[in-house]
Amino acid sequence: MRQLIVEGLSHLLWPVECPFCKRLGVVACDGCMDLALSEGGTSCLKCMGKYPCPVHADRSLPLYWGAIHEGKVREAVHLLKYGHIKSLGIKMGHALARNLPIEGPIDALVPVPLHIGSVRPFNQAFEIAKGLGQALGVPVFDVLSWREELSCQVSKSPVERRMLPEGVIVFKDDVKVPDGKGIIIVDDVCTTGTTIERCRKALEKKGFQVVGAVVWSLGGSSK
Repeated sequence: MRQLIVEGLSHLLWPVECPFCKRLGVVACDGCMDLALSEGGTSCLKCMGKYPCPVHADRSLPLYWGAIHEGKVREAVHLLKYGHIKSLGIKMGHALARNLPIEGPIDALVPVPLHIGSVRPFNQAFEIAKGLGQALGVPVFDVLSWREELSCQVSKSPVERRMLPEGVIVFKDDVKVPDGKGIIIVDDVCTTGTTIERCRKALEKKGFQVVGAVVWSLGGSSK
């Protein structure tokens, strides 16, 4: 009873609830998030098939994903992005670290950059990366940016997404990162893998080794 009273008061002061079980006063329950990510896996970033990939072999990277982008998993992303609950991103990163078989060596995490002209007050991929980095003991470097303003990828078809121009994501000139870093790219949702591939190219152009990518969920056409 006392716990229920405390949670009720917390909800009045900080009106949040778990997107999975609707428990009051908490951004998200660890148990709920672990259950949501219980069927996550690893895919080939090139074709979204199984990893290791018999087709692309050394030309691809492991894409670690937590769940399919539907239901409550999708709702959590919307709360983070449009409900502006930054702490939810941290919790999502922690949950990914607990539930995914992420293999090293990992020296740094790099989030997919926020689009130019976005009205959101923060980059959701950066918040997820922060939580993942805290759990793994790995630093986060916000080193990428979009070279030009493009329409939002969310409303585009998979074919349109794959047409994302080469070089549209670039390395920030004013950011310094130690050499020799093995990097994991982090995003909230992956549909075709094209945006992550553009990030990979920008990092490799600067001499960094990208060893994989981590996303909260896979879009409908990814699996």
